[in-house]
Amino acid sequence: MKKIKLLLFALMAFQFMSAQVEEGEVMISLGVGISPSFYSGSGYESSLPPLELTGEYLLNEKIGLGAFVGYASAEYRQSGFGFDYNYTLGGVLGNYHFVNKDNLDVYVGAKLGYVSISSNSVGSAGAFASSAEASGLLYGGQLGGRYWFSEKLGVNIEVGYGVALLKAGLTLKL
Repeated sequence: MKKIKLLLFALMAFQFMSAQVEEGEVMISLGVGISPSFYSGSGYESSLPPLELTGEYLLNEKIGLGAFVGYASAEYRQSGFGFDYNYTLGGVLGNYHFVNKDNLDVYVGAKLGYVSISSNSVGSAGAFASSAEASGLLYGGQLGGRYWFSEKLGVNIEVGYGVALLKAGLTLKL
C-alpha cells in the first residue's frame, strides 16, 4: 500500500512539474495593486484599487514581450474640499525569465508607455470648481514571479513601478 501511495504522489508531482513557460506561449495576467504608484499620503483614499491587465508572448524560454493596460482612481479630501483623480495607462513590456523550472517562473522586466491623468474638484469649492488633465511618458520596471497550480493557471506577484508598487493576481496560459 505504501508503494502505491508513493507512485501516485510521484505521478501527481510529475503532472505539476511541466508547468514552466515555453517558447511561443501567451500568458494573460490580471493583477490588483496593493500599493499605488501615483498617489499616497494623508488625505488620499483609493476609490478603485489599481488594476492591470498584461499579455506576454514568449519569444523563447527566457525572453517575453507584451503589452499592458491599467486603471486606478483616488480621492483626496481635506476640510470638505477635495479632488477625484483617474489614472489610465498602457504600453509595452519586456521580461527576462531567469528562473523557469517546475512550477516557478521568476522574471525581471521593463515597461514603457503612456499615462493619462484627469482630476475634478469636489465639495465646498463654490466658485473654484475646476478640472484638469495631464498625460505623459510612463516608464517602469518589475521583478515578479508566478507559481503555477496547473499547466494553465497560476498566481502572480510583482514589485516595481507601474500601476502599483506591489501587485498580485492570476495568470492564464493560452
